[in-house]
Amino acid sequence: MSSTLLNLYGHVKHQGLPVAQMTVAIFDHFAASDLAVEAIMTTKTGSKGEFTFAVRPGVYNLKVIPEVGQGTRFLTKCVEQVKVTSNTNTLIALQTGCVVTGAVLAPEYQGELLAQLFEGIEVVALGIEPSSYKCSCALDSNGKFSLVLPRGKYNFVLRATKAPHKFNFLSTHSEIVTLQSDSAINLDLPLLQGFGGEVVDVFGKAVEGALVTLTPSAPGELGRELQLSSETVTTSSGKFQFAVEQGYYDLRIAPAPGSV
Repeated sequence: MSSTLLNLYGHVKHQGLPVAQMTVAIFDHFAASDLAVEAIMTTKTGSKGEFTFAVRPGVYNLKVIPEVGQGTRFLTKCVEQVKVTSNTNTLIALQTGCVVTGAVLAPEYQGELLAQLFEGIEVVALGIEPSSYKCSCALDSNGKFSLVLPRGKYNFVLRATKAPHKFNFLSTHSEIVTLQSDSAINLDLPLLQGFGGEVVDVFGKAVEGALVTLTPSAPGELGRELQLSSETVTTSSGKFQFAVEQGYYDLRIAPAPGSV
Protein backbone atom coordinates (compact mmCIF):
# COMPACT_ATOMS: atom_id res chain seq x y z
CA MET A 1 0.00 0.00 0.00
CA SER A 2 1.33 3.42 -0.93
CA SER A 3 2.40 5.63 1.99
CA THR A 4 1.96 8.78 -0.11
CA LEU A 5 -0.78 11.05 1.20
CA LEU A 6 -2.86 13.09 -1.24
CA ASN A 7 -5.40 15.83 -0.64
CA LEU A 8 -9.06 15.08 -1.32
CA TYR A 9 -10.61 18.49 -0.91
CA GLY A 10 -13.54 20.56 -2.07
CA HIS A 11 -16.49 22.75 -1.16
CA VAL A 12 -20.05 22.21 0.01
CA LYS A 13 -22.53 24.67 -1.49
CA HIS A 14 -26.25 25.31 -1.85
CA GLN A 15 -27.44 27.30 -4.86
CA GLY A 16 -23.87 28.47 -5.36
CA LEU A 17 -23.43 29.72 -1.80
CA PRO A 18 -21.02 28.08 0.68
CA VAL A 19 -22.43 26.06 3.57
CA ALA A 20 -20.33 26.31 6.73
CA GLN A 21 -20.15 23.96 9.72
CA MET A 22 -21.49 20.98 7.78
CA THR A 23 -20.20 17.51 8.71
CA VAL A 24 -18.37 15.73 5.88
CA ALA A 25 -17.40 12.07 6.28
CA ILE A 26 -15.12 9.95 4.09
CA PHE A 27 -15.41 6.18 3.62
CA ASP A 28 -13.42 3.50 1.85
CA HIS A 29 -15.64 2.76 -1.16
CA PHE A 30 -14.85 -0.95 -1.17
CA ALA A 31 -15.59 -1.37 2.55
CA ALA A 32 -18.86 0.58 2.49
CA SER A 33 -22.14 -1.19 3.23
CA ASP A 34 -25.63 -0.34 4.39
CA LEU A 35 -24.84 -1.30 7.96
CA ALA A 36 -23.00 1.90 8.74
CA VAL A 37 -19.31 1.13 8.28
CA GLU A 38 -17.41 3.65 10.34
CA ALA A 39 -16.05 6.65 8.52
CA ILE A 40 -12.31 6.85 8.02
CA MET A 41 -12.44 10.52 9.05
CA THR A 42 -14.93 13.33 9.52
CA THR A 43 -14.51 17.08 9.40
CA LYS A 44 -16.55 20.29 9.43
CA THR A 45 -16.70 22.69 6.53
CA GLY A 46 -15.07 26.07 7.03
CA SER A 47 -16.57 29.53 6.57
CA LYS A 48 -16.31 29.17 2.77
CA GLY A 49 -17.76 25.66 2.76
CA GLU A 50 -14.31 24.16 2.30
CA PHE A 51 -13.12 20.74 3.51
CA THR A 52 -10.02 18.60 3.04
CA PHE A 53 -8.84 15.07 3.82
CA ALA A 54 -5.32 13.66 3.59
CA VAL A 55 -5.69 10.15 2.16
CA ARG A 56 -3.74 7.46 0.37
CA PRO A 57 -4.48 6.78 -3.31
CA GLY A 58 -7.73 4.86 -3.61
CA VAL A 59 -11.47 5.05 -4.20
CA TYR A 60 -13.62 6.81 -1.63
CA ASN A 61 -17.19 7.79 -0.83
CA LEU A 62 -17.99 11.21 0.61
CA LYS A 63 -21.09 11.92 2.66
CA VAL A 64 -22.38 15.31 3.81
CA ILE A 65 -24.43 14.81 6.98
CA PRO A 66 -26.73 17.68 8.00
CA GLU A 67 -27.70 18.00 11.67
CA VAL A 68 -31.47 17.77 11.32
CA GLY A 69 -32.13 18.59 14.95
CA GLN A 70 -30.66 22.07 14.43
CA GLY A 71 -33.37 23.09 11.98
CA THR A 72 -31.68 22.41 8.66
CA ARG A 73 -33.63 21.42 5.55
CA PHE A 74 -30.60 20.06 3.74
CA LEU A 75 -30.70 16.49 2.49
CA THR A 76 -27.89 14.06 3.17
CA LYS A 77 -25.67 14.01 0.10
CA CYS A 78 -23.48 11.08 -0.96
CA VAL A 79 -20.78 11.24 -3.61
CA GLU A 80 -19.56 7.74 -4.45
CA GLN A 81 -16.51 6.34 -6.19
CA VAL A 82 -14.26 9.36 -5.94
CA LYS A 83 -11.01 8.08 -7.44
CA VAL A 84 -7.94 9.66 -5.89
CA THR A 85 -4.67 9.25 -7.82
CA SER A 86 -3.51 12.84 -7.31
CA ASN A 87 -4.77 15.83 -5.36
CA THR A 88 -8.50 15.80 -6.11
CA ASN A 89 -11.10 18.57 -5.95
CA THR A 90 -14.81 17.82 -5.46
CA LEU A 91 -17.77 20.20 -5.41
CA ILE A 92 -20.75 18.92 -3.42
CA ALA A 93 -24.08 20.67 -4.11
CA LEU A 94 -26.78 20.30 -1.46
CA GLN A 95 -30.54 20.22 -1.95
CA THR A 96 -33.39 20.82 0.49
CA GLY A 97 -36.34 18.60 1.34
CA CYS A 98 -39.35 18.11 3.61
CA VAL A 99 -38.87 18.06 7.37
CA VAL A 100 -40.49 14.92 8.81
CA THR A 101 -40.94 14.75 12.57
CA GLY A 102 -42.71 12.06 14.49
CA ALA A 103 -42.80 9.47 17.22
CA VAL A 104 -43.09 5.73 17.60
CA LEU A 105 -46.22 4.76 19.51
CA ALA A 106 -46.01 1.81 21.88
CA PRO A 107 -48.99 1.79 24.27
CA GLU A 108 -48.16 -1.76 25.43
CA TYR A 109 -44.90 -0.61 27.03
CA GLN A 110 -44.13 2.10 29.56
CA GLY A 111 -41.44 3.88 31.54
CA GLU A 112 -37.81 2.80 31.70
CA LEU A 113 -38.55 -0.41 29.83
CA LEU A 114 -39.74 1.55 26.82
CA ALA A 115 -36.81 3.99 26.94
CA GLN A 116 -34.36 1.06 26.93
CA LEU A 117 -36.17 -0.49 23.98
CA PHE A 118 -36.08 2.77 21.99
CA GLU A 119 -32.35 3.03 22.70
CA GLY A 120 -31.65 0.24 20.22
CA ILE A 121 -33.98 1.30 17.37
CA GLU A 122 -33.66 3.62 14.39
CA VAL A 123 -36.22 4.78 11.84
CA VAL A 124 -35.30 4.10 8.21
CA ALA A 125 -37.11 5.77 5.30
CA LEU A 126 -36.58 4.10 1.91
CA GLY A 127 -37.99 5.79 -1.19
CA ILE A 128 -40.43 3.89 -3.41
CA GLU A 129 -40.99 6.63 -5.98
CA PRO A 130 -39.82 8.81 -7.63
CA SER A 131 -36.39 7.86 -6.16
CA SER A 132 -34.86 5.29 -3.82
CA TYR A 133 -33.50 7.96 -1.45
CA LYS A 134 -32.69 6.46 1.94
CA CYS A 135 -32.27 8.15 5.31
CA SER A 136 -32.18 6.96 8.91
CA CYS A 137 -32.41 8.46 12.39
CA ALA A 138 -31.98 6.91 15.83
CA LEU A 139 -34.95 7.26 18.18
CA ASP A 140 -34.50 9.31 21.32
CA SER A 141 -35.55 7.93 24.71
CA ASN A 142 -39.13 9.12 24.08
CA GLY A 143 -39.34 7.44 20.67
CA LYS A 144 -39.15 10.72 18.75
CA PHE A 145 -37.29 11.24 15.47
CA SER A 146 -36.64 13.86 12.80
CA LEU A 147 -35.67 13.38 9.14
CA VAL A 148 -35.34 15.48 6.00
CA LEU A 149 -36.61 13.75 2.84
CA PRO A 150 -37.38 14.67 -0.76
CA ARG A 151 -41.03 14.65 -1.79
CA GLY A 152 -42.25 11.17 -2.68
CA LYS A 153 -43.56 7.85 -1.40
CA TYR A 154 -41.58 5.97 1.25
CA ASN A 155 -41.43 2.76 3.22
CA PHE A 156 -40.83 3.56 6.89
CA VAL A 157 -39.20 0.72 8.82
CA LEU A 158 -37.96 0.33 12.39
CA ARG A 159 -34.52 -1.29 12.45
CA ALA A 160 -32.08 -2.34 15.16
CA THR A 161 -29.03 -0.13 15.54
CA LYS A 162 -25.65 -1.76 15.13
CA ALA A 163 -24.45 -1.88 18.76
CA PRO A 164 -25.91 -4.60 21.04
CA HIS A 165 -28.43 -3.26 23.56
CA LYS A 166 -30.40 -4.66 26.47
CA PHE A 167 -33.34 -5.28 24.14
CA ASN A 168 -32.14 -6.36 20.71
CA PHE A 169 -34.99 -5.42 18.41
CA LEU A 170 -36.09 -7.06 15.15
CA SER A 171 -39.20 -6.53 13.05
CA THR A 172 -40.15 -6.68 9.37
CA HIS A 173 -43.16 -4.36 9.79
CA SER A 174 -43.28 -1.36 7.43
CA GLU A 175 -45.60 1.58 6.81
CA ILE A 176 -46.02 3.50 3.55
CA VAL A 177 -46.13 7.30 3.75
CA THR A 178 -46.46 9.86 0.93
CA LEU A 179 -44.75 13.21 1.53
CA GLN A 180 -45.63 16.43 -0.30
CA SER A 181 -44.62 18.93 2.39
CA ASP A 182 -43.36 19.14 5.97
CA SER A 183 -45.14 16.40 7.91
CA ALA A 184 -45.65 15.00 11.39
CA ILE A 185 -46.22 11.25 11.44
CA ASN A 186 -46.59 8.50 14.01
CA LEU A 187 -45.34 4.97 13.56
CA ASP A 188 -46.64 1.96 15.48
CA LEU A 189 -44.25 -0.32 17.32
CA PRO A 190 -45.43 -3.88 16.60
CA LEU A 191 -46.22 -6.20 19.48
CA LEU A 192 -42.96 -7.83 20.50
CA GLN A 193 -42.10 -11.15 22.05
CA GLY A 194 -39.04 -12.12 24.04
CA PHE A 195 -36.78 -14.68 22.38
CA GLY A 196 -33.67 -15.89 24.13
CA GLY A 197 -31.48 -18.83 24.93
CA GLU A 198 -28.16 -20.05 26.21
CA VAL A 199 -25.01 -21.01 24.32
CA VAL A 200 -22.90 -23.83 25.77
CA ASP A 201 -19.89 -25.81 24.55
CA VAL A 202 -19.69 -29.59 24.09
CA PHE A 203 -19.04 -29.95 27.83
CA GLY A 204 -22.12 -27.95 28.80
CA LYS A 205 -20.09 -24.93 29.91
CA ALA A 206 -21.54 -21.48 29.19
CA VAL A 207 -19.90 -19.67 26.26
CA GLU A 208 -19.31 -15.97 26.90
CA GLY A 209 -18.91 -13.42 24.09
CA ALA A 210 -20.38 -15.50 21.27
CA LEU A 211 -21.96 -13.40 18.52
CA VAL A 212 -25.64 -14.25 18.05
CA THR A 213 -27.35 -12.97 14.89
CA LEU A 214 -31.07 -13.18 14.19
CA THR A 215 -32.37 -12.68 10.63
CA PRO A 216 -35.89 -13.00 9.18
CA SER A 217 -36.26 -16.35 7.37
CA ALA A 218 -38.24 -14.65 4.59
CA PRO A 219 -37.10 -11.01 4.66
CA GLY A 220 -38.66 -10.04 1.32
CA GLU A 221 -37.20 -7.45 -1.01
CA LEU A 222 -37.45 -4.65 1.55
CA GLY A 223 -35.78 -6.71 4.26
CA ARG A 224 -32.91 -7.62 1.95
CA GLU A 225 -32.48 -4.03 0.82
CA LEU A 226 -32.26 -2.80 4.42
CA GLN A 227 -30.36 -5.87 5.66
CA LEU A 228 -32.81 -6.33 8.53
CA SER A 229 -31.19 -8.29 11.34
CA SER A 230 -30.30 -7.98 14.99
CA GLU A 231 -27.22 -9.15 16.83
CA THR A 232 -25.94 -9.43 20.38
CA VAL A 233 -23.22 -11.19 22.34
CA THR A 234 -23.72 -13.79 25.04
CA THR A 235 -23.29 -12.86 28.69
CA SER A 236 -20.89 -14.50 31.15
CA SER A 237 -23.59 -17.13 31.71
CA GLY A 238 -23.91 -17.75 27.96
CA LYS A 239 -27.33 -16.15 27.68
CA PHE A 240 -28.76 -13.95 24.93
CA GLN A 241 -32.06 -12.12 24.49
CA PHE A 242 -34.01 -10.48 21.66
CA ALA A 243 -37.27 -8.53 21.41
CA VAL A 244 -38.87 -9.58 18.11
CA GLU A 245 -42.08 -9.39 16.15
CA GLN A 246 -43.85 -12.73 15.82
CA GLY A 247 -42.52 -14.68 12.83
CA TYR A 248 -39.88 -17.09 11.55
CA TYR A 249 -36.20 -16.32 11.96
CA ASP A 250 -32.78 -17.78 11.20
CA LEU A 251 -30.37 -17.94 14.13
CA ARG A 252 -26.61 -17.90 13.63
CA ILE A 253 -24.02 -18.23 16.40
CA ALA A 254 -20.32 -17.51 15.98
CA PRO A 255 -17.65 -18.00 18.67
CA ALA A 256 -15.91 -15.02 20.18
CA PRO A 257 -12.78 -13.94 18.26
CA GLY A 258 -9.73 -15.83 19.50
CA SER A 259 -11.73 -18.46 21.37
CA VAL A 260 -10.74 -22.11 21.08
